[in-house]
Amino acid sequence: MKKGKAKHMSIIDLKNGQQGKIVAIQGGPGVSRKLGNMGIRVGSQVCNLSGHFMKGPVVVQSGRTQVAMGPGLAGKIMIEKI
Repeated sequence: MKKGKAKHMSIIDLKNGQQGKIVAIQGGPGVSRKLGNMGIRVGSQVCNLSGHFMKGPVVVQSGRTQVAMGPGLAGKIMIEKI
């Protein structure tokens, strides 16, 4: 069992191909609803397929679904690296 507090980071901090578990979504109910409609929810495991820090879209995969979003929205998704 690991000791200490797990480090949370934004999904845009993941390198291409790395995986994480969504632990929180920062923002109001509109942000949560928008991401939920895309299949991005707290507790889901995601994989960063592509993206560059603060440039262009970030492409993530959750289950069999691939979603592209801007870095502003992706930065609101907090994950715990797996």
